[in-house]
Amino acid sequence: MNVSRLATVFLVIAAALVALQLGSVSAGWKIVLELGAGTGGVYLLRWYWWRVNAWSEISAMTAALVTTLALHSHWLWTAIAGRARPFNGSDPVIFAKTTLCTTGVTTLVWIGVTLLTPAEPGDTLVKFYRKVRPQITGWQTVAKLAGDEPVTRDLGKNLLCWLLGCVLIYSSLFCIGELCFGRYQAGLLLAIVAIVCGLAISRLMPKPAEWQSN
Repeated sequence: MNVSRLATVFLVIAAALVALQLGSVSAGWKIVLELGAGTGGVYLLRWYWWRVNAWSEISAMTAALVTTLALHSHWLWTAIAGRARPFNGSDPVIFAKTTLCTTGVTTLVWIGVTLLTPAEPGDTLVKFYRKVRPQITGWQTVAKLAGDEPVTRDLGKNLLCWLLGCVLIYSSLFCIGELCFGRYQAGLLLAIVAIVCGLAISRLMPKPAEWQSN
């Protein structure tokens, strides 16, 4: 409990320090996107690699937070390099570089932590495998322990649904923004894209009857 309280206090202080250096609301959203890009890999691969554990996610969140805060700390880079930013270029270029840097550092950290920490107990992994039935790629070790459970090989369909889901979410978000600013034509186009993606996902996703039959 004390650790969680200290972590909360640290996050509040860190967020306040970063907020003091933000020049606009869009800068705050960029930081949120960088944090998401850094942790996105572990959240996605935990369904495809049986070695991913709780420490993988904790280390990914910590590494993404620390790296993002460090890259956006004007005080830190002024002290180290005599300039306010770690990279040169226009704002879009700097945003791309910081996002790639955060993603790279976070990925190296959580993969290293995953390999250095023990996997989840075998019983837990087998229960998860039997309930979720993840793609066999990356789960072959657990599949052998599960015995005669049906093998799932739908990696291509899963990746397509993931891609369509990303397009659905972002087109919906930007659709709302366009409509709020009175750009109805663009908003309508984005709404159509979101609806098409949603229908495609509903067709590709397995139905409850298919899960029960397997």
